[in-house]
Amino acid sequence: MGKQRPSHLRCGGLGLGGGILPFPTRLDFALEMEGPMAGPDNDSQPILIPKGRSRSGLPKESWPCSNGLPNGVQFISVDFGMNRRASTDCVTTMRTLAGATAILTGANGGIGTHLTRTLANEGMNLLLVAYPGVGLSTLQTAIQGVAPRAEILVADLRLHEERVRVVETVVEHFGGVDLLVNNAGVEFSAAFHELPVERIRETISVNLEAPITLTHLVLPLMLRQGRGHIVNMCSLAGKSGPGFQEPYVATKAGLSAFTLSLRSTYRGTGVSASAVTPGFVEAGIYTRLKQRTGRSAPVLLGTCTPQRVCRAVVRAIRTDAPEIILNPYPIRPILALSMLFPRLGEWITERTGVNDFFRQAAGAAAMPRPGSPAPPDTIDRP
Repeated sequence: MGKQRPSHLRCGGLGLGGGILPFPTRLDFALEMEGPMAGPDNDSQPILIPKGRSRSGLPKESWPCSNGLPNGVQFISVDFGMNRRASTDCVTTMRTLAGATAILTGANGGIGTHLTRTLANEGMNLLLVAYPGVGLSTLQTAIQGVAPRAEILVADLRLHEERVRVVETVVEHFGGVDLLVNNAGVEFSAAFHELPVERIRETISVNLEAPITLTHLVLPLMLRQGRGHIVNMCSLAGKSGPGFQEPYVATKAGLSAFTLSLRSTYRGTGVSASAVTPGFVEAGIYTRLKQRTGRSAPVLLGTCTPQRVCRAVVRAIRTDAPEIILNPYPIRPILALSMLFPRLGEWITERTGVNDFFRQAAGAAAMPRPGSPAPPDTIDRP
């Protein structure tokens, strides 16, 4: 039981313009908490309403939810001082994952096995989409005695018919789907002009076409039940644009923009999407790159653990976060500066050493090595 707090918490306004912008820019609002303060053991949600008004003063027909405000639904109404009717929105979050059904792609990769355990521990039923011949025994061990119900489906997501088979399988075996985690991905380090066209096509197919197609296939199911969430595993590479990573960078940037567009289209339907955007993760492809080059990620960027990524995925679902960026050091100010001053962004990227890291990885990949060839750089290096 959450600690009782005052039922109304009034907040002031925020002035942004100072006469520079050609429209009123003062945002006046009030934050109203109904009942106990929201917390881990309490589903109460904050309600943001225009200053000087209350939810009870708004006509019921203006509410986005016809039956009021159930648990997990936020009512947001903000007046920007433009003498227009306040906008309303209804966002449904999947606060309880137990008993829900998830599709997880790239389940047998480095991050994928950790995500498998995390979602299983949340009590979710799992359809685990695995790349043929890679880490299947590890994946099988990860789900034994943990998930209420889990099935492994070996599928090649480069092929459209295999993506269709994934969704047909979840409907046939589980009756539907509540969560899609687009985690599978491939990455090849090389100077772009030296990269075979087949590798470019494979990167686009797995990293971008597959998530878009799978999302297109599951959306009618989620909309019909009025509930669902899509998590796209993106990457800081898609925001900073390091060298020797052109196809990977392009697909991750596209996946991030795709996520934002989904949120705009399906706002208020009970279906939403989130991007989880880490830098280097101590699992999967980064681990292989480190072994190949004998070099760790640049010190100025650092790494994060797969467990932290998994916690971010769960948090994104429960809070309906648009995006969660994961990095050991504050990165958003740098990304903002890079957008405002692109030449500065190039300089920062170079100074971090990330270009040198991938240049060395590209050189190592091009060198013939004794013994059996290394496994392909597939499955989830965000």
